[in-house]
Amino acid sequence: MKSHNIIGFLFLLILMVFVSNFVSVPVYATRQDDCYCARGSYTGLVFGATVLLWAFGPGVFLLFVREKRRTEKLLDFAHQQDQSPTAAGQ
Repeated sequence: MKSHNIIGFLFLLILMVFVSNFVSVPVYATRQDDCYCARGSYTGLVFGATVLLWAFGPGVFLLFVREKRRTEKLLDFAHQQDQSPTAAGQ
């Protein structure tokens, strides 16, 4: 019997959050002089990047490091090919 009460309470709580969001967002948006799209996009990007770093941690950093090392190796190889005598036509 207690689990039924807890589920009902959680359902009401979630319902109240959704209803308050549907009511507050249009009211907030109509009282602003500027467009709220930029603020929402920026907030979404910041929260998305934060979740990305928290979820994947150092894996994201290691991807960038691996790509940088691969690019450096390719540039070194291309530079060596330019400096070789066969590339100069001798």
